[in-house]
Amino acid sequence: MDGTAKYARISRIFRSKIASGEWPIGHQIPTIDQLQNEYGVSRVTIRQAISLLIDADLVKSDRGRGTFVTADVNNASTYTGFIDAGSFPSDFSDKNLITVISRSSFHDIPRNLRQNRTSAGPYTFVKKLHSSDGVVLFLYEVFIATELYEEHVHGLEETLPVQKLLTKALLESRANVETTVMVVPADFSVAQLLRCEASEPVCQVCRCFYAEDGRILLKSCAYYRSDSFRFKSNQTFIQYLSSKDPTNSFIK
Repeated sequence: MDGTAKYARISRIFRSKIASGEWPIGHQIPTIDQLQNEYGVSRVTIRQAISLLIDADLVKSDRGRGTFVTADVNNASTYTGFIDAGSFPSDFSDKNLITVISRSSFHDIPRNLRQNRTSAGPYTFVKKLHSSDGVVLFLYEVFIATELYEEHVHGLEETLPVQKLLTKALLESRANVETTVMVVPADFSVAQLLRCEASEPVCQVCRCFYAEDGRILLKSCAYYRSDSFRFKSNQTFIQYLSSKDPTNSFIK
């Protein structure tokens, strides 16, 4: 048990069925009795779980007929699939909103985030929320070498993603990029901003941009709701064979 109400955990399972396509739009979901037997919980718990889906406009209950899926979780916003941390699609417009939550100065990046790399401090820390048409896309937290921040980012945080603003500077620095993707429980502040339950699994995408001499130029972490995160990749079979994807069963 993760401390989250049972009905909320079961509702997450139902959302994942919609997101995966197991319950497509127009599909009649199982009856309360069927779901109660499948999950071994009370009718009240199942009703509460379905109510969360109704509140999210994902399903609609039709008295006498049943409950039907009315929307796809992955189409809840304009953008589907994996949304690259810190960037928007090319059609950036007024419907896309960047809200700066906080800015602060640090003498250095916290030691636990350095991962044996060299400091380029001081740093400016920016915390932002990216959304579209009122739907939260992701939470973005970033440490930027203050020298780069003052020259390329300052005052523009709410107009374009940080990585776009720093593209030229990172190219000139011949920066390397290290990406780590993890599933982590949402703490209270992350859950509040992403509008999900505390301790609910969220996808964390962290990137470290570092210069040839190992100095950290940019360190970012983006958080996505697990029910709206999906990664897709198209490769030739030869590329797949040579990839280091840990899910690749051909890797010995």
